[in-house]
Amino acid sequence: MPHLPPGMSVPKVAAVPSRVVRHGPTSAFSAATAAAAGARPGPAREETQTPETQPSETSEDTRQSETSSQRRVESPNTENTGPSSPSQLEEPAELRPVPQMFSLCTRPAPAGSMAVGPDPEPAEEVPGAAPDTKAARLRDQSALAILFEAFVAEKDDSHLQRGIEADVTMVELMAGKGPEDKGEAEWPVWTDTWNDDATRGGAVAFIPKSAGANSPCIFFVHGGGFEWGGPREDGYDSLCSRLASGSGQIVVCCDHPLSGDRRPYKAPEILAALMKGLRWVSRFDPVALERRTAPASLLLAGDSAGANQALSLLLQILSDDSLERELNIRGLALISPWLDLSCGSHTYVSNAFAAEAHTGDVAFRAHADENRAGFKGMGLTYTGSVEFLKDGLYSPYWLARGANSGLLQRLTEGTSKPPPMWICTGAAETLCGETLDFCQQLQGKVPMDLWLHEGMFHDWVMYTTDHPFPSKDAAMQNLMDFLEDVRQGSWTPKGIQYHIDRWK
Repeated sequence: MPHLPPGMSVPKVAAVPSRVVRHGPTSAFSAATAAAAGARPGPAREETQTPETQPSETSEDTRQSETSSQRRVESPNTENTGPSSPSQLEEPAELRPVPQMFSLCTRPAPAGSMAVGPDPEPAEEVPGAAPDTKAARLRDQSALAILFEAFVAEKDDSHLQRGIEADVTMVELMAGKGPEDKGEAEWPVWTDTWNDDATRGGAVAFIPKSAGANSPCIFFVHGGGFEWGGPREDGYDSLCSRLASGSGQIVVCCDHPLSGDRRPYKAPEILAALMKGLRWVSRFDPVALERRTAPASLLLAGDSAGANQALSLLLQILSDDSLERELNIRGLALISPWLDLSCGSHTYVSNAFAAEAHTGDVAFRAHADENRAGFKGMGLTYTGSVEFLKDGLYSPYWLARGANSGLLQRLTEGTSKPPPMWICTGAAETLCGETLDFCQQLQGKVPMDLWLHEGMFHDWVMYTTDHPFPSKDAAMQNLMDFLEDVRQGSWTPKGIQYHIDRWK
């Protein structure tokens, strides 16, 4: 789903996704999902229903009760008082008890691992019980197992990684309080009707100690389903500072206008605000706070819905010769992107969350139909038009299906060599299908890397546990390698790659 705030879920109302976990950080996106379910943040509003998203007659409490009962496993010592048959003499593998999650066996974290806290205690062996596949997976992917439990218990936000890296300084960039070219290169100022008409805007620069004037910059667009998030909340302070620290490059994240019910901001004006911010970074130095004396070295990045917007910005730039010459984007990095606002991918079903099996996209735990309706509702709120749900500018997946042929030609050919593109997504994500198909269709036409991570959920790199998290470490390291190689001009495309954690 477009990146909802970390841990957010998609609602049942067409305008908001049903219980989603943030898109970007799970909380935010989950909030959106919850909103779809009727628990939307912000001022009270009158809920409406659409034919596409009729709410289930089963209450949320009932659902949770049923889910809990499905998760119960009988103890091996429980006496069976019912009728017996030969097939009942041996307990099915799926009913064998598994070790408590917080005592799962794990391997030591690899060198340079981002895992924090002590390793867990080894799990106690169950006498006479043969290891089953679920127990083995929980043992080998203890961080993922713990996050599953936390998300299902609605405690995903407690695992959202927060805080600023020690070698990074956070600098506020506010409209009217620094250099700007009014109307062209300036930071947005907007009113948030979801927060008592509070005034928001500006941007935050995350500056590593190694950076100075004229250092390369990453312009990062935060996710949140187009309706949540900000550079100082939902874990984006951590993600942006980690990018800055690991790459040695300045990361600038804009507090751009958000869409949503009773908010007037739609895709064209939101992208216009982001473009003005990008122009600011191109013309002014975030460290010296003065006009640049040399061309800026810029890279676009984003997660979830923000990844969609980062790609939209690139497409706009490539469509305008003067913009392309001025901004000269050197690359694009997308984390768990939401590329298809029409939400047609089959992975809404095939990657639907299953609590008992510990499979699927735990970030979006509602029924597949509710998730799809919630996502689509947010996409419609963002674009303001059903027609734009398949427009290649706002819904970039459709470029791979032949939409906006002129725009596709600029992406694949342009006036110069197409900028390199790096994408990572979880193989268990709701949005995995659209991302994989997009890359398969454009492979060979656009220089790109796509990393599929086995078993990972939406925006998993934004979360942390006290256990080693190899897939997160690998994703972040791959991204840092891409940023450095692009910076050095030595990057070569690897195509579609699959990462899977090692097992015992």
